[in-house]
Amino acid sequence: MCWHVNTHIRVEAISFLKRLLVNYKVLTFNQTFLYLTIAMFTLFLAYSEFFKNLSLALMLAYLLYQFVNNKLTITKDVISISLISHLLVVIIGIFFAINSQEALAQSSDILKITIVFFFFREVDLSFISLEFIVRLVLIGFILTIFHSLVDYYIFHSDFLKLHSVGSINRSATYIMYIFVITLVLRDFFKSKPTQILLFSGLVLSSTALILAGSRMTMFSIPVVIAYYLLLQGRLNVKHYLFYIAPFLMLFLLYLIVFSESRVSMKLLQGLNDPHRIQIWVSSIYAWLEHNLLFGIGVGNSIFIDVRDYYDNALTANINNTHQLYLDMLLERGILGFFTFFTFIGSLWLGVRKEHKVLLRLLIFSLCLMGFANITFRYEFALLFIVVVSAVLNSTLKKEYG
Repeated sequence: MCWHVNTHIRVEAISFLKRLLVNYKVLTFNQTFLYLTIAMFTLFLAYSEFFKNLSLALMLAYLLYQFVNNKLTITKDVISISLISHLLVVIIGIFFAINSQEALAQSSDILKITIVFFFFREVDLSFISLEFIVRLVLIGFILTIFHSLVDYYIFHSDFLKLHSVGSINRSATYIMYIFVITLVLRDFFKSKPTQILLFSGLVLSSTALILAGSRMTMFSIPVVIAYYLLLQGRLNVKHYLFYIAPFLMLFLLYLIVFSESRVSMKLLQGLNDPHRIQIWVSSIYAWLEHNLLFGIGVGNSIFIDVRDYYDNALTANINNTHQLYLDMLLERGILGFFTFFTFIGSLWLGVRKEHKVLLRLLIFSLCLMGFANITFRYEFALLFIVVVSAVLNSTLKKEYG
């Protein structure tokens, strides 16, 4: 009996590897290049700056080569136009920035987002599927979160964070997007290897959302789950309690058993945060004092001092606005705010029916968490864009088995 079980496991493992490799030997040179670039980017997105940046450089080179040789057509719709417009606003904003050098350096984030979007949306990826991309993203996340847990519990790092993502709130935002992806797609992909990855990703992301101790994500979980059930047409007390119960148990465990932990401290602190209120008010004042259309320049929030607006300031330089909406307004102005939310709104309305739940829940979580932090920058924005643009790519294989 044991021999049969082991044989079955080996067969499943071999089958998984074959599917993961997508018949690698029969790929053309062009497809092999794309395959390796996508694998490098998705596997190392949350772990390695070097491989992430290398794959981004390869994406840009490929897009330019295809465009120059008239082999790449940009879809001319509101989604693409609004994202390009947003990038242009950011670039023009460099000339109106408090510190143009800082704005130039920080604007690379928006350029990276644009590169990834058009690469995953417009390039011919007919030799792979959305399921393949999701598998790689999840494998990368699972390996990264295990590394983070080792750092946190064995080497006693100050907090749980993803290696290449950074601070608590950045890592928590990335983990929330993984949580949303796994929550939705476990009902979409039916193959056993993918189901295993989705389940593992869901369990690890759910646990990590608590361990990270970010109030933004902890208080967003109940609302995100409620909206997910609403999109599925299953919002009732029974289903809601089924999904929320594990989180409530973890919260209670920390409050009772680990009462001195960071998680307990943040939970008990609740929504009260006078520091952020001062930051938000100062951000509005700073925006009104500078260029209303283009803002103060991406990344220039670090030059705003709360003490200029409060005699009893609780903090000094604000680092960032800790709020998506004010971040767009302060650093990118009215035009940046408008082009960004045109992009988000067009995604909300333009998604295909079979992926409506996934994209709308991702957008909802982005906008919800955006009330307490920036949610469209750095690696977590790249993760969001990978999924969104892949869903929009009409060349991806449609078989998800």
